[in-house]
Amino acid sequence: MHSGGIMFKKLALSDGAGRAQALIYLGIFAAMLLFNLLTPMLADDFIYRFSLADWNVVDSVSDIVKSLAVLRVTTNGRVFSHFFAMLFLLLPRWVFVLVNSLMSVL
Repeated sequence: MHSGGIMFKKLALSDGAGRAQALIYLGIFAAMLLFNLLTPMLADDFIYRFSLADWNVVDSVSDIVKSLAVLRVTTNGRVFSHFFAMLFLLLPRWVFVLVNSLMSVL
């Protein structure tokens, strides 16, 4: 019975197809991991280490919030993407490298 929506069939993968798909995902993850490791920090990577509110180094999530309040008024409203950019700059570099590579696969 069709209820007007799009009907989806469950895709059954054989063991070989499942392994091939896993290898493709692993290959994408490995390539993105390599690209992320080889990409140096540039201009705005360094700018976002400093608060736009007082130009001190951002050391906490509350510093990020203060900086984003100024950014929203003076620059643009993209506070969610800038929040994550500033948050990842607080964390060790390997955290961003792994998360960004994983997000590429997802």
